[in-house]
Amino acid sequence: MNILAVYDHDQLQLPGKVLTHSEDIEPLLTGMGVRLERLQPRPALGQDDSDQTIIATFEPVLAASQTAGLLPCMRVQRMEALPGYANEAPHADEQRFEQATARLQVRGAGVVCLHQDRQLLVLSCRQGDLLTLPARLAHWFVPSAGQPSLVIHAAATQQALIAERTGNDIASRYQVLEL
Repeated sequence: MNILAVYDHDQLQLPGKVLTHSEDIEPLLTGMGVRLERLQPRPALGQDDSDQTIIATFEPVLAASQTAGLLPCMRVQRMEALPGYANEAPHADEQRFEQATARLQVRGAGVVCLHQDRQLLVLSCRQGDLLTLPARLAHWFVPSAGQPSLVIHAAATQQALIAERTGNDIASRYQVLEL
């Protein structure tokens, strides 16, 4: 089950609302041009599989998706697990991509923070979640404590997989909460 917390840009300490039903979450994501899919089945991977093996394993699954199937270029991102006792997660920089991209949460979990205008949407993501983001949508990801994270990013071209930092400091001002 995904959880979506909605924050106003000037009120980052307390969400204006927290949604837990997909019929409530989807319209807000769609309003930002974001699509969330839950992919089945999820092929098994070994701990030390190469990036090429991971991509080859998930390529048929992504190809079956209505949106990610149109994004043939892929790269793997691995994130170390944050210790469960950490006082707070190190902040990630807000970024965006020039073209539409997709991100598949292969292993682990975390939150994707989506920032547009005066609104911040914080979406919990877990294994099997495929999030398709429109071009230039500002966002960042924070992995859950104690869980190493493995993500496949997909785009139309290799160049489109290169993130650009927005220069906005909102990611450092927002204290990420586990959802």
